[in-house]
Amino acid sequence: EKAGGQALPCIVDVRHEDSVEASVKEAVKKFGGIDILINNASAISLTGTQHTSMKKYDLMNNINARGTYLV
Repeated sequence: EKAGGQALPCIVDVRHEDSVEASVKEAVKKFGGIDILINNASAISLTGTQHTSMKKYDLMNNINARGTYLV
C-alpha cells in the first residue's frame, strides 16, 4: 500500500469450489473486480510413476490442474 497498490491475501483450498468462490466474492466486494490473481498452490511428489499411489496422484491433479482451472 505504501507503493500505491492494494492486495487481498486469501487462504484458499483450490480443490474446493466454495472456498474459491468465497475469495472471489470478497475481492469483488472490496475492489469491484479482479485485475491480477496469483495462484501459488501446487502439490508435488518426488516418487517415480510406479511408486506414486493413485491417492497421491489425485491430490496433485486436483490441486495443480483442477484447482488452477477453477481459479
